[in-house]
Amino acid sequence: MMIAAITLAVLQAVAPQAAAVIDDANGRMLAGESLPPGYLLQLERLPPDQRLLVVIHLRRSGMLQHGVQPIGWLTAPATPAATLTGAGAGE
Repeated sequence: MMIAAITLAVLQAVAPQAAAVIDDANGRMLAGESLPPGYLLQLERLPPDQRLLVVIHLRRSGMLQHGVQPIGWLTAPATPAATLTGAGAGE
């Protein structure tokens, strides 16, 4: 019940893109799955304020347990999806 209340409060404060990421993470958590390998790329597409809300939610739910991302990554402008999948991505 507490998780549902927290999720509802977070979803009311986030944009649709961020809500979709949170909803996907919650579904994976309830199914006993972990986050997909490319979830950081999903987060990079979000504006910094929404990215921060998603990271906080993932940390509090226990889904985000890996090393710390640099503050520059957290506050960087959103990266368009075309840039992430275009030539030279990952170099």
